[in-house]
Amino acid sequence: MFEERRRYFVFAALALAFVVVFLQRMGMTVIASDLLAELKLDKGQLGLLGSVFLYSYAAVQFFAGILADNYGPRRVVVFFLSFSVVGGLIFVNAQGLESAALGRAMCGGGCGVIISSSFVALNRWFPVHQYTMACGVFFAMGGLGGLLATAPLSALKMAVGWRATYAGITGLGLLALILIWIFVRDYTGPEQEQSLRTGKSALGNIRDNFKDLAKNRNFWLLLMHNASLPGFYYAFIALWAGPYLREVYQLPDLTIGGILTMGAMGFLIGAPLVAWLSEAVFKSHKLALIFFCPVGAIPVILLVFFTDSLNIPALYFLVLCTGFAANAPNAVRYTMTRELLGAHVVGTVGGIYTCVVFGVGGSLQILTGHALDLCKTAGFSIASAYSAAFSIFIACVLLSTAASLLLPETFGREPKVN
Repeated sequence: MFEERRRYFVFAALALAFVVVFLQRMGMTVIASDLLAELKLDKGQLGLLGSVFLYSYAAVQFFAGILADNYGPRRVVVFFLSFSVVGGLIFVNAQGLESAALGRAMCGGGCGVIISSSFVALNRWFPVHQYTMACGVFFAMGGLGGLLATAPLSALKMAVGWRATYAGITGLGLLALILIWIFVRDYTGPEQEQSLRTGKSALGNIRDNFKDLAKNRNFWLLLMHNASLPGFYYAFIALWAGPYLREVYQLPDLTIGGILTMGAMGFLIGAPLVAWLSEAVFKSHKLALIFFCPVGAIPVILLVFFTDSLNIPALYFLVLCTGFAANAPNAVRYTMTRELLGAHVVGTVGGIYTCVVFGVGGSLQILTGHALDLCKTAGFSIASAYSAAFSIFIACVLLSTAASLLLPETFGREPKVN
């Protein structure tokens, strides 16, 4: 009986790890002012510290999906997540940029395997008719982590300080590691393990998979869609939203935390909602992607053209739209990946997706920080500097829209067979 229900324990253990991932990477905007003051950083250095997590996260992603596809998600997650726990301990004891960056790099690398390995596990443990909704709820758990990383984390930081707050996040990561070791299994049984192994060496499978992906137009379109608005989300919400709201609008930390909560709410509500809309209402995966293109344009327009003229409700709306547009289509995109590219490469492609999106997000964090410093040197006002720096996000909206229009419809397709 327990083995029949194991899929739900597998889901729960991996979902907890995903919550920890969001606490680690989204909480930086809450403690940004503390890091600037205590570690004596300038904004360019803060951008570097924020991006080092994303860069190490992205670098591991490239290999995470490949490893999970070929060697199993359980051992991959347990091995790498242990590095995140050690990195968390280094970060909370950091006294300068170098040690803080080392800790954040280890946290990013350790957390980097979670999403790709989780989708390999979900692909193996959930049947086709449950897969899209399982993905949607899984992404919603990331939204829950993002929600906790805003006002609740801000309140906790004010009560116990940023170091104790991140020590708690590290402890939660250790708990997730233990639960994954206990409950997660790489396959549902020996029959599935045999069916997923083609008789080639792991290296042969990897080489052939990459050759097939490189020649597949839909892979490049899905990659472009995945890198655009999510890249904007991680550049803005994960780092620069806090300083922007503090410097342009002079808002206190608790108010900023409340506003940032809306990004997580967009994530939390959006993924399962869009999964349901695509399957039950639109009966179209392509239409679900296109539907959210205008939603993604709203926050960029507000940031660039109405930088310092928004009221508090408009700021809540801006952040909600950012979270919704960037993250709501995720479950549908992974379903399209399974149907267009094949179930056997879900982990590999998921790793590439996340590698690219966090590479883009990290680059945008650094570019935004340097743009702000350059504008300050040039004598721009604070609002004008943020407006100019945020202009680069326009490209994210254009790329997302182009990919949504060019991708084929996949609703009703069976997953591509290897």
